[in-house]
Amino acid sequence: MEILTLVHISCLYGSVEGIDNEKLAHPCITEGVRYSEDPLDTGFEDLAIPSNEEWNKVFENIQHQFMKVNGETLEFIDHWAQVHRKYESTNMHNHFDPNINEPKDQPDVSGVYYVQIPKGSGSLVFNYNINQYQTMSYSIEPIVGNFLIFPSTLNHHVTKNLSDDLRVSISFNAKVNNSK
Repeated sequence: MEILTLVHISCLYGSVEGIDNEKLAHPCITEGVRYSEDPLDTGFEDLAIPSNEEWNKVFENIQHQFMKVNGETLEFIDHWAQVHRKYESTNMHNHFDPNINEPKDQPDVSGVYYVQIPKGSGSLVFNYNINQYQTMSYSIEPIVGNFLIFPSTLNHHVTKNLSDDLRVSISFNAKVNNSK
């Protein structure tokens, strides 16, 4: 006898200790270059940011925790920041790129690390089909220093920042490498 899992969505949720989030937030806010200034573009909030020592520590820590839980390593493909001002949000999307024909070139997982999260600055919401007629939602309240890794094909959005302060997070895509 065996168990067949037909639908299973797992996310890895954890925290990273010993990070100076101010050193992460500063380049996101001051050096980030918006991919698009068109407010209708879903990439409006995405900022190209340089890597720095603190970000490298975050990646190393996430990599270590992922390996400990899954026995697999992450190969980080790219990362970017979102800086949401008051009333900004992120539209529903996933990280599957329809312009990439080769499945091996698609990310396996995506993730987010929370850098600066004022109270009332928006939640991460996952939407997934439970059948052909119904969609379920699962909402996560972000916490500074926490991260979340999820399948890249999972639809998600971020609700409006209703605070007067900036909401800063850093997202990434990665391939999963089986090291067993």
